[in-house]
Amino acid sequence: MLSALIGLACALAIGLSGWVILRNRLARYDLAAQVGMGGLLGLGTAGWICLPIGLIPGGTHALKFLPLVFIALALITLRKGSAKLVSPVGQIRPIGPILLLVPVLLALVGAAAPSDSIEWDSLAYHLAVPKIWLEAGQIVNVPFIHHSNFPFVVDNLFMIGLPFGESAAKAFNVAFLVFGCATILGLTRQRYGAQAGWVAALAFATVPTVLWESGTAYIDMAHALFAGLGAYLLLVEEDHWVGALLMGFAIGSKYTGMQPAFVAFAILLVIRLFSRAPVKGVVLAGLLTVAVGSPWYVKNAAWTGNPVYPFFHSLFPSKNWSEFNAKIYAEEQATFGVPGRSPDAVAHALLGLSYQPGRYTNPSPKLEGTSGAAGFPFVAFGSVVLTMPILWAIFGRRGVERRLLVFLVISFGLWALLSQQSRYAVTYAPIGAIFAGAAFASLSWRPVIGLLVALQALYSVWLIGANRTTSQLRVVFGQVSREDYRAALVPFAEPAKAISEMDSVKKVALYDEVFGFLLDKPYTWANPGHSMELDYETMNSGDDLIVALQRLGVSHVYLNLSMMERPTAARLAKAAGLDVEAPEFTDEDRAASMKDPRPKWRTLVGDSIESGRLRTVQVFRNAILLEVAR
Repeated sequence: MLSALIGLACALAIGLSGWVILRNRLARYDLAAQVGMGGLLGLGTAGWICLPIGLIPGGTHALKFLPLVFIALALITLRKGSAKLVSPVGQIRPIGPILLLVPVLLALVGAAAPSDSIEWDSLAYHLAVPKIWLEAGQIVNVPFIHHSNFPFVVDNLFMIGLPFGESAAKAFNVAFLVFGCATILGLTRQRYGAQAGWVAALAFATVPTVLWESGTAYIDMAHALFAGLGAYLLLVEEDHWVGALLMGFAIGSKYTGMQPAFVAFAILLVIRLFSRAPVKGVVLAGLLTVAVGSPWYVKNAAWTGNPVYPFFHSLFPSKNWSEFNAKIYAEEQATFGVPGRSPDAVAHALLGLSYQPGRYTNPSPKLEGTSGAAGFPFVAFGSVVLTMPILWAIFGRRGVERRLLVFLVISFGLWALLSQQSRYAVTYAPIGAIFAGAAFASLSWRPVIGLLVALQALYSVWLIGANRTTSQLRVVFGQVSREDYRAALVPFAEPAKAISEMDSVKKVALYDEVFGFLLDKPYTWANPGHSMELDYETMNSGDDLIVALQRLGVSHVYLNLSMMERPTAARLAKAAGLDVEAPEFTDEDRAASMKDPRPKWRTLVGDSIESGRLRTVQVFRNAILLEVAR
């Protein structure tokens, strides 16, 4: 817990310093919105600054001192000018803060506990890439993790927290939740009244995906605050400066941020053109957004030849990528959501988001008896933020909110046509939450809306509490050690510890295993499709594989047998010397496997084991560690 509290203190220091520095610029807003937006802008700026500092040799080691720099700037700002503060609209009653404290505490517990295999992306790259950069002393090319080229405004912040522990890094998301709720509270309260503000903040904090991600290293919730609130400020408040900055951080934290930014500015331009109003302010705001978000795209173009690496490989031929990689990546993206992209599928997609987002989170079409609907209900979008804009469209007043409705319709249409992942839709949760507050304040059936928000909140708290918090509290209170907790939930945890303690291990090639964050040794993802470091299409024998591994400095190979089909796993285990039954591998089987890099690598590894070029070092449960013979 101490690590999480240190990380939260660092994040709050940066965010509150951002508010102090920008307080005069934000003076037109409710005090809660001032603090919230100042916090979001402060965290976004810190993540942005991490890039140029991190590119300097040794620069990543200095990032842990960034909170102190922000505090110093805030103190200088306080001395140079007086603050223009406005009182919050309406009285603050204890019930509001108490209700919001519950999701914040749940998030803090999640951050304090070690990430497990359900937090897949946290371990695979959100924490792993910052760890590699900290170990290297600077931001470097990580050729085997293509995600390292994604926009990293939020992920960069983890480099500030990681020196104090994994939980300190994850606690930055708890701060995003706090500042996001404050912003939604203040903006809604200012426009629709005090009670509406608390309803909106609670509606956002208890979106299942938001509540779960707030205690992880996933960045969709933080990205949603940048994009969703940026759209609100541009379309409703017409605050081009703050809205543009938030939108810039949106496209600087996730490629998908380009979609809401494009839609929001397109709507603004259409409105200005039809009303014959000047468009200069909108254009300048758009340029500011591009300027803030562009560094990652410029870096990608310089390093890989593709500003949106690895996407659109056909338009931007990329280094370390291939048509095969692009093909299987596109196939994976297409598996999310309802099969096909027809208009009738959109309604199903929206309904599925609210209650069981299985096929929108973790499609598994190979599972027997399912239609690809395996997943976790706590990654759902929730019913409140999904239905409230619809209720407002039917029964609400026809005011400036129409701009937001148009924005949501176009955005959800694009979401349904592209990749129907529930985490991508959370971008629109802040707007849906504001609509919940607006509906509560303005529509005649306030008790019904209040009940819906309360039921969603209770369900989400129970869902996260029962599935996550109950077991995590055992770690927080010391009943279970962090090592034992992770070992029980992450199969790679014990092998990673053993491998890290082996002096003979110089670098590990991980097959069907991506949790290299747990290793204290250099590693590479060896499966085809991640990069072109190992060009399986040109390999014809096990010796070719060994030469390629040695060229990368690989000393050991780790095989995760649990991710393979049983016949294949059995063949490799038998070749490695394990006493198991394995089916015969015929010449026809071999010829078929060599046509596609996905099964081909297993054949090449098997050949290397049989020839003695890969020797068994240690057998783990459902895994084998092999040494590359010199």
